[in-house]
Amino acid sequence: MHPFQPDSYEIVGESAPMRQVRALIEIAAQSDEPVLIEGETGTGKECVARTIHQMGNRRDGPFMPTNCGMFNPNLLESELFGHERGAFTGAHRAKIGKLELADGGTLFLDDVDDVPFDLQVKLVRVLQEFQFERVGGVMTHRVDIRVITASKRKLAEMVGEGTFRDDLYYRLKVLSITLPPLRERKEDIPLLVQHFLRRYADEGRHLTQDALDVLMNYEWPGNVRELENLIRRMIATYSENPLGIHHIPRTLRYGRVIKLMPENTDRIPFQQLLQQAERQLIMIALERANWNQSRAAEILDLKRSTLLSKMKRLRIPTKPPQ
Repeated sequence: MHPFQPDSYEIVGESAPMRQVRALIEIAAQSDEPVLIEGETGTGKECVARTIHQMGNRRDGPFMPTNCGMFNPNLLESELFGHERGAFTGAHRAKIGKLELADGGTLFLDDVDDVPFDLQVKLVRVLQEFQFERVGGVMTHRVDIRVITASKRKLAEMVGEGTFRDDLYYRLKVLSITLPPLRERKEDIPLLVQHFLRRYADEGRHLTQDALDVLMNYEWPGNVRELENLIRRMIATYSENPLGIHHIPRTLRYGRVIKLMPENTDRIPFQQLLQQAERQLIMIALERANWNQSRAAEILDLKRSTLLSKMKRLRIPTKPPQ
């Protein structure tokens, strides 16, 4: 087995949650058992899956990722199992699916929580017998694969709701890894920033301390992926060095923690501070909801009409500031 080298596999972070993740990755890499990786969008589930593959004894075989949420049910079945010519309208030639392409290696199913209930039955058979038929075919194909899956939702809750098969869930979760959201490991943000600057920028690019403070105070609804994209955009947009607080988008700056108690004064302007806090909370909710006002209202536990009224009173734009 390859020795664990965090920089090589991009498992960046020294926080307690990430040390736990690295320990679980090493355990998973020593086995061929199925692994379920759970975590919010953008936490690095595919990166962890690739690391397990690269550290394990299948590293010389293919790593075949498939995002199950990108396909409608019929197309997903064809994508995974393949199909024979004439299996459905438009199937002018036979197609080899990801199961066969992953033979000898690892099949990674991202967003497995989006797999339709009927198709879950066929996945149970794959995990149990490592055999399947192509769509429209009668010949049974056998494969030698390791299956790693990832879910942005908690599958145990979906099992309880009846939207995910319990027999599939228990087969997927022989080994499990839960990735923490970035807001729960903010001490890793400086290391991540340094990592992305090394990857995307010339030597010597860095952030000022006040810019780093803004990033530390932000809640990161998009997790590590959002941070990576921010650093890439700052590098591509600005040539200055260091990059400062004024290079950070204004919408992200609304995630900063405001200081409610003014210093060196005996007066506390309650209404002014209340309005400031209300505006900031609404801006944070809008940012998390990608400026979908209905979703932002749900986040704030408000009626949409109430949110719109507050936005008008506080002069908050209906579209993200540029």
